[in-house]
Amino acid sequence: MYKRKYIVGYFDKKTEKHIEDIWNTMRVNNCMTVKDNRPHMKFFDLEDVEIATDFIETIISRENIFNLFITQIGTFMDTGVLYFQPTITYELLAFHQEFFEIVREYMNEDSLYLPDIWIPHITIDIDLTEDQLIQAFKDMRDLKPFEIKFTTMAIIEVTFENDVPVTSKDLFTIDLRE
Repeated sequence: MYKRKYIVGYFDKKTEKHIEDIWNTMRVNNCMTVKDNRPHMKFFDLEDVEIATDFIETIISRENIFNLFITQIGTFMDTGVLYFQPTITYELLAFHQEFFEIVREYMNEDSLYLPDIWIPHITIDIDLTEDQLIQAFKDMRDLKPFEIKFTTMAIIEVTFENDVPVTSKDLFTIDLRE
């Protein structure tokens, strides 16, 4: 068992409910493996949360709520990870780059969240079998693109068991400005 810390974006209640409804459909069809998770998008992983919190509060207090559109469903090869991918916008990349300049010294050197390799996504589920992936894609084939609204940023701590996240808790949250 081990723990990792991440900077994540949380959504407005309407977006969260929409994603949770999709998760519930997947649970009915035995495709959902992740439990007790709040819908979010990871922006960074962190090594030192105490120091980073001050910097994060400084930058986030200047940021406004922003919207993105979910237009794709994807999977990372050889992982069983299923995710929503937003349309990549200048605003999203600029937000990530500006934030990166603040937290870069608190990140892992081999991080998947560095600007040139980060793939913005909202994880739907992980560790799915081939049959579960096929069923999940069938469950979502009629899903229409939808808008998401980021309203809160947080530092979370995720506990992993056998490389699978089992729990997540907020260590720090701050609302974006209207």
